[in-house]
Amino acid sequence: MIVYEVMTMEQLRQLSAPSNWVGVVVDFYADWCGPCQKLKPWFAQLAADPRYSDRVLFVKCNTDMLEDEMLNLYPVRALPTVLFLNRNLEIMDKVTGMNTEAIEVALNTMVELANTTTNNATIIYNELCNSGY
Repeated sequence: MIVYEVMTMEQLRQLSAPSNWVGVVVDFYADWCGPCQKLKPWFAQLAADPRYSDRVLFVKCNTDMLEDEMLNLYPVRALPTVLFLNRNLEIMDKVTGMNTEAIEVALNTMVELANTTTNNATIIYNELCNSGY
């Protein structure tokens, strides 16, 4: 899986539209930020990990080039900042700084939550079907 470069909310909405995504991970960075540059290859490896590559959309946003709508919706106060967004592009979690362990924990939590929600919805649907509704 590749990491998509996004500068507008419209681009983010279009990329996140397919229903197979359980969430979106957004790396806010700047070219001049040393820790951001160190995070870049690690983030790309994470996006290629088979546990996530078909389920999670990985995006990077250069804060020096973002449109105002993105900056207003996702206020970033420090770099790097990694946001974890749900299917509605709402913030579920945030990790600031070069903290790869915290990023993985937040990512796994997002995927597990999606699995639990999907499994619960399937169970409820099956129960309704079997009860005659």
